[in-house]
Amino acid sequence: MLARFERDVLARPGVTHALMLIGVNDLGVLRTSGKETPEARVVMVEEIKAGWRQLAALAHGRGVCLIAGTLTPYGASRRFKPEAHNAADRLALNDW
Repeated sequence: MLARFERDVLARPGVTHALMLIGVNDLGVLRTSGKETPEARVVMVEEIKAGWRQLAALAHGRGVCLIAGTLTPYGASRRFKPEAHNAADRLALNDW
């Protein structure tokens, strides 16, 4: 999200607002990589929060209003097959 934000949002003329829907893949990829542990999930959630803070700083520095969409449920995903703790991480990020 950070690598593309400048090009896809800030570099576009006349941008005043940006709606971002991000994070679901981060939750799912950790699980499918086989590297999901409670510790890794804590780190991932904190990294997503840090990314949002960076996006907000970049956007606000350019006078762009950043609108954060919630992380949507992905229970019917054949690829990610989330469990209760994944849903808890998603809800915790949305509450944050």
